[in-house]
Amino acid sequence: MRAEEIKKRLYHYFPAVSRKESAADKTGNVMNKYYGSVSDMVAGIVQSEHLSDGELDDLEERIRELRKK
Repeated sequence: MRAEEIKKRLYHYFPAVSRKESAADKTGNVMNKYYGSVSDMVAGIVQSEHLSDGELDDLEERIRELRKK
């Protein structure tokens, strides 16, 4: 975090990176440490969470959308 001096001995603190950037970094760290690849990580989560057919359909749709990019 960075600090910006407002008045003497009074500081306003704010994050140096966004929540989204931090989450992406943490996700990458977990993936590399425990899974080694994105596909292994997703497969492990899907297997351990026992996703419903609707949730699996949502994942498939997201993958299709990502392939279009």
